[in-house]
Amino acid sequence: MPHRDTPLYSNILLRSRSASLNSDDITAMGALINLEHELNTKMSYLGIARQILDTICAHPHFKKVARVCIAALTDHTNQLRVLDSAMDDQSENLIEPGYSCYVDANGSLFQMNGGQMRILREVSLVIDTFAEQGKPVQRSIRYIHEMGFKSGICLPLVHLGSLRGYIFLNAREPMYFHLARPQDFLLYSHVVFIGRQVHHMACPNEQNSLPPALEAHARWTGEAFEPNSFSEHLSTFLDKRHNLTKAVTVTFDAEQKPFLYAPSLVALTLLDCLEAQGLLAEEQPLEVKVYQDARNIIFEVAAGWSTDSTTIFDQNRFFDLSRHVNDLGWALIMDGEKTALSMNYDPCFLDNPEILYSV
Repeated sequence: MPHRDTPLYSNILLRSRSASLNSDDITAMGALINLEHELNTKMSYLGIARQILDTICAHPHFKKVARVCIAALTDHTNQLRVLDSAMDDQSENLIEPGYSCYVDANGSLFQMNGGQMRILREVSLVIDTFAEQGKPVQRSIRYIHEMGFKSGICLPLVHLGSLRGYIFLNAREPMYFHLARPQDFLLYSHVVFIGRQVHHMACPNEQNSLPPALEAHARWTGEAFEPNSFSEHLSTFLDKRHNLTKAVTVTFDAEQKPFLYAPSLVALTLLDCLEAQGLLAEEQPLEVKVYQDARNIIFEVAAGWSTDSTTIFDQNRFFDLSRHVNDLGWALIMDGEKTALSMNYDPCFLDNPEILYSV
């Protein structure tokens, strides 16, 4: 196996009596605790990955740790978004803050719980497992390999029993994290505490929770964009959530390459933005234009609110939605002629339509 999962907190309890903390351990844990306290007083979490990396690397036992990355799961989906990352200067950082990707919704990463940590022996072995299955390597794993990292650990971020994200540590030597000392688990737990704080700052709440009756119609995991399918999905939520029946048209240039997206997340966010502007209840049909612009995909509705309009503009709700869109790593575009959502373009793997993760 290229990796193994091991208990995190039970190891702290079981091994605490055998953990002999030296001065370097005490200094490192004290510094991490200080980072936790400092983070509570700051308005931004950017730069915390660099502070974690510098703190860990100051410990002789961890001096070859070369990368720290904090990533959040986007709402209910299988999309990961990097909140902050830092690494050494031996290669270009291909996974910077704002980077996002889809991971295998049925993969083992989603089966981890908050009491575990994953120790990655060798990145090349993970690459080999994709080749053995005849599948393309997931993009982030490929990037980690291209950046020259050989091993790592993954620490899940869990809140109220729900998996919210991960912290990844990597080294340029294989099996660097394989033989953990008893006191290492205590240090890792402090890293997790910081990661939870970062996640709470970046994603204070999830806007798109649905009642059980509507959840049956939701499609949260990433899938290949198809205009007719998205049109039907919009119609379903217009009917079931907004009690509206109107014609829906989605246009997409057939010459553009298909991309991965989370249908329910896009549909709900777009409809909520229109409703907050008072545009959803208007008589005209809903026409959505989908197109690629540079590195982004745009979902555009030819409807815009203006001060001369008779529609009711829910300013407070719209500002809340704007913040939520920013938390997703998207951009909300609104002017007198259109309302649009802009998000990272994530191309599909055209050779196999069943590959629903980023490549």
